[in-house]
Amino acid sequence: MAGLSISKAWEDSKARLAADGKLMVAVALALIMLPQAVVVLAAPPAALSGAEPGGESSALMLAATILALVGQLAIARLAIGPATSVGDSIAHGFKRLLPLIGAVLILALVVILIAIPLTMLLVGVDGLEAAAAGGTATSGLGLTVLLLVIIALLVGARFLLLVPVATAEPGGPIHILKRCSALVSGHYIKLIGFVLLLLILLMIITLAIQLGGGSLIQLFLDIKPFSVGALLYGLLVSALQAAIAVPFSVLVSQIYLQLAGGGDSETVSVPSSGT
Repeated sequence: MAGLSISKAWEDSKARLAADGKLMVAVALALIMLPQAVVVLAAPPAALSGAEPGGESSALMLAATILALVGQLAIARLAIGPATSVGDSIAHGFKRLLPLIGAVLILALVVILIAIPLTMLLVGVDGLEAAAAGGTATSGLGLTVLLLVIIALLVGARFLLLVPVATAEPGGPIHILKRCSALVSGHYIKLIGFVLLLLILLMIITLAIQLGGGSLIQLFLDIKPFSVGALLYGLLVSALQAAIAVPFSVLVSQIYLQLAGGGDSETVSVPSSGT
């Protein structure tokens, strides 16, 4: 079983960012920041705009999510190596997109199959109807939310390596899921702590910037769909997401390299992108 050192993964991540950070930023700007900025421009949060998003916002959000997955795959490709160009890494991301989506959908289905009976057991139909109607939430609902958060944390830690595995190894969704589970075996508790700490830090940073930035922009401009205020807010939020996505993807890729037994990016074989 390969060892795992988060501190070493972080040091290796800093080295990869120093070597190929500009390429990774270019990918993030094109596939994460720009699409997300368009989504926020067209459909800013209802809490800021006062308008409920229309059906077109769902389509935009889906497209932005797909492009973000391609971006994550491309950044992981650059982080894992061997050296390649921005164009080739993006092409590789598109090639490995469907297996990754398949793995994500399988995970989502499993979580849903757990969540539905759990919710029905703890809350019941009447409790759900009361909550949907804006009534007082039952204690069962609060417990259900807590349990679902715990389940999400456990699943997130078990399958933390989805993107680097999908990038670095051939195979379909089932292979990706099995490989992720096998790699983290023996390190699961450490990765649960890592994911929990990371989520807390990301939540604090995101809330501080999004709420603070949104409030500041609202002092001078209305944040309405297709307004200057929405554009500025969209650029702020999307820049934050891109700034988080790059180091996170690199760090998780370095964790993958350790657990896969590749001491550095030159020792891991990446499936050809066909370019």
